[in-house]
Amino acid sequence: MSEPLKPCPFCEPLYSDPVLVTGSPGNSFVMCRGCNCATDDGTAERVVGLWNQRNGQQ
Repeated sequence: MSEPLKPCPFCEPLYSDPVLVTGSPGNSFVMCRGCNCATDDGTAERVVGLWNQRNGQQ
């Protein structure tokens, strides 16, 4: 993983425990264990980038 996961934008600051779930190559996703919010699947780098992106950021 190239960068650390940011806290869940929906649970923060009450509870946030995001985790990178990896399967076969290209089949990873990030999920919050607090609210079960998750990204689409893809490569680990892609889904971490999607998770860490916030409104108004590229």
